[in-house]
Amino acid sequence: MPTELFDKVAEDIRERGYEYGTTTGRPRRVGWLDLPAVKFACLLSSVNRIAITKTDILSGLSQIKVCVGYKLNGKKIEFSQCGYLELEKLEPIYKSFPGWKEDISKIKSFNKLPINCQKYVKFIEKYLEVRIKIVSVSPEREASIFV
Repeated sequence: MPTELFDKVAEDIRERGYEYGTTTGRPRRVGWLDLPAVKFACLLSSVNRIAITKTDILSGLSQIKVCVGYKLNGKKIEFSQCGYLELEKLEPIYKSFPGWKEDISKIKSFNKLPINCQKYVKFIEKYLEVRIKIVSVSPEREASIFV
């Protein structure tokens, strides 16, 4: 997982998102969104719409990163060129977004989301070239914004 985090940000995200194994209680691995990997999966599976979940756990972060590419031995490399041996050696290339402070868990409309959240979601959609149809803003089943 090239974008895996091992710092305080990882701990915060893990706590906010309740990222622990259901049976074992072990902490799950967390990292920044890896867009080249998601794009590859979408292309491979002919995905034409996606849902973004757990957007609410990003509230309060001053900066949010997304991986937009990789370097291997100082040279840019495409996800499709990576084997499992290369994955552990990749250096992610990140794009940073300013975060948002607002609690978004009660928002019911995309246009009501903080502007920085909207920009983050729109960037993902543009990068992936796949429509985002649902943005989840809380663990509650009814807390999904249909775009």
